[in-house]
Amino acid sequence: MSTQAATKIRTSVMVFHHIYSSKKRRAMKEWAQDANLGALCKIGKAGILVVEGPDDIVQDYVSKIKQMRWQSCHLRAERIREDDPPAPSKGKGKKEEPQPRLKDCAGYVEYDKVSELNSQMDKFGLQGLIKEALF
Repeated sequence: MSTQAATKIRTSVMVFHHIYSSKKRRAMKEWAQDANLGALCKIGKAGILVVEGPDDIVQDYVSKIKQMRWQSCHLRAERIREDDPPAPSKGKGKKEEPQPRLKDCAGYVEYDKVSELNSQMDKFGLQGLIKEALF
């Protein structure tokens, strides 16, 4: 019987004075895709970036983002959890569908409104993180 250390999954929320620069947005997108992270970004003023994936990779990504030149950039909320186990079987080979996770949707998506970002976060079981980050 082998015991494997469970992967820690980190969800980080960063808040910016604004996110307008196409160069910065392109870099944020490329870095997220290269690292197979799930990222949601509310562009404009105020800017919000939510990123999820393996703990160490998210920490590296956040560090790279912070090194860019920003008027204001703060890591405002984080959650760390064990990676989800495989979905249990419902009998006769049918598996229960797990809630989708942002980390499994490797990519970067931008939104113009906080309400759009919040709606997506609800789908990924990340309710309340934006409120936690902003208030």
